[in-house]
Amino acid sequence: MRAIGTTLWVSAVLLELGACGPRVSVGDLGVGGASDAESTGGRSVDGPSQGGSQLAGQGGSKVTGGGGTEVSRPAAGAPGASIAEGGAALGGDGCPSGLTQALPPVAVECPEALPSSGDECTVPENSNCVWQTGVVGKGNAGYEVRGCYSALGRNEWYGQSLDQGSAGPVGVDPQHCPHALPEAGSSCSGHAGENCYFPQAACVCAGDTANWTCTENPKPNLVPAPVERLCPPDGVDETKAINDLSNQEVGAWCDWYAGGGPRPRFTGRDEPGYASTYATSWGHIGGEVCVMDLPFDWCMQNMLLHQSCTATLGQLDDCVESIRAWPNGGWVGHGCGPLLSNTSCARLIVQAVPNSMPEDCKVPVTAGAD
Repeated sequence: MRAIGTTLWVSAVLLELGACGPRVSVGDLGVGGASDAESTGGRSVDGPSQGGSQLAGQGGSKVTGGGGTEVSRPAAGAPGASIAEGGAALGGDGCPSGLTQALPPVAVECPEALPSSGDECTVPENSNCVWQTGVVGKGNAGYEVRGCYSALGRNEWYGQSLDQGSAGPVGVDPQHCPHALPEAGSSCSGHAGENCYFPQAACVCAGDTANWTCTENPKPNLVPAPVERLCPPDGVDETKAINDLSNQEVGAWCDWYAGGGPRPRFTGRDEPGYASTYATSWGHIGGEVCVMDLPFDWCMQNMLLHQSCTATLGQLDDCVESIRAWPNGGWVGHGCGPLLSNTSCARLIVQAVPNSMPEDCKVPVTAGAD
């Protein structure tokens, strides 16, 4: 990326109104003040002071961010449950229409002992395992589920327990159930009389010579399901490192914003040096993270502050799309682990918020902002 001087503006910006709303087409990026420099110090964006963000946040409770703007924050517990087997259909171009197109389950050999959330995992990334908790003659059937996801510097288990309640009776030997969902119709030899419960389905084995009979489980998912990533538009090469991007490529990404839709307007109420008053989405696996829905110019400013970032656009997209997919129970690629583990990319678009404070989600847009 080229460094820019004291003031950034966008020339030849075309607003194209279509079925999906206005879209920004980036021409060339003008440079005000000093031209190409080795540092981005002192840059600012003289954006319009317009009231309110055009975009609302996603489900969950609302909290108030800087400047009094409501931002949406999903609960830190289970994700949503709208990722169905198969998910939304792919479009004619082979691209998903949203972050709901479920990928096939990842094959896995699960450990016998139940790990704790936050423990390191060595099974394949994005796989999940289930341990039955029901005891014959003592209460309801239930299970503990753990998924293996990318976190800071390693892969970690994440998951919770679920009391099945009225979903079905406890079988003859719950702890003998397989730890991974069996294929419906496959042999269940050795599991006669067992009722086994999973996030996706409840499976019953009638006898040693029978096959698994599985019915859809109406209970919520307790770990995210891997989903198809969005297709980037022309001009966005997800294999390129952030520090190799031209200004035009940065502009193309900020226009797209990992599928975030039309960019919101400036609120005119941001904290000096930061974007701080825009709708915010949260993620909770591998640490608390958040992404603010930035106006185009604030996105440009933040990206151009990170000319030493060696992460790829694909790693940034994995993180942003995973945060967006979380409320519906989805997860994209490697999540936020690779991006947040790369110290050269600290505070690039996504913010790590270990104390879960909404005010920590503010995004630096000038050099020197911490």
